[in-house]
Amino acid sequence: MNKKLWYLAAIIMAVVNIVMYLIIPLPERVFVLWDDFWELAAMVLATIFLLQASQVAGPEKRAFRLFALGFGGWSVGQILWASFDLFHPGAVPPFPHISDIGYFAFYVFVLFGLFALLRHYVSVVSKAQWVTAAGVLIVLLAIAFPFVLLPVIQSGEMSLLGKFLSFAYPFLDVVVIACLLPVISMFAGGKIGQSWLITAVGFVAIAGADIVFTYLQLAGGYVNGNAFALLWVLGGLLVMVGSLRFIESHTKTT
Repeated sequence: MNKKLWYLAAIIMAVVNIVMYLIIPLPERVFVLWDDFWELAAMVLATIFLLQASQVAGPEKRAFRLFALGFGGWSVGQILWASFDLFHPGAVPPFPHISDIGYFAFYVFVLFGLFALLRHYVSVVSKAQWVTAAGVLIVLLAIAFPFVLLPVIQSGEMSLLGKFLSFAYPFLDVVVIACLLPVISMFAGGKIGQSWLITAVGFVAIAGADIVFTYLQLAGGYVNGNAFALLWVLGGLLVMVGSLRFIESHTKTT
């Protein structure tokens, strides 16, 4: 594996998507299909490189495999979402949609992966690190509650399943970010620490997109091909790069 070429490819993909999402105006139909393709491509790449990372990992092997299953689930969900867009031009997929099975599976597997990782290293995670993670979780939930979570609870137009998913996605995003904090501090420094930090930033980007999606769904302003979807693409690419950095930290060749 030529890691330098993959780093270059990730940078090129990120720059191209930033330009296409934010600068070059595409016809609506083209933009929707572009968005569907790159969200899928980014999540598939994240899945592949997480599996590669699991092959060189030690105690983190199980966590990486569960992460890969999570991103694989997201990829399946994105295929189902993109299929709707392909065969129903101009229509917005209903919410909830069958694709939510894959999207929700993402959180289940990622959280199990984080719990497995933290359980293994629980003896070396300091009390201060746990307190920091709990504090960040409380602060993020306090911020999200009045703007996203409370409106979901109060919504009279959503189905019960729609309310559950709209609440669960941002809530679980916050939990994932909080759980990543002890991991980042535990591996702080060096290439391994950098890999977890990059991965965490990827999850933050995905969380940001989820929160905006939920807000727009509640406000009735969601349309296919929103520019904020760039965050999902960048999130997947960042997790790919984080995995690549982890692989680099465990191998001698570059």
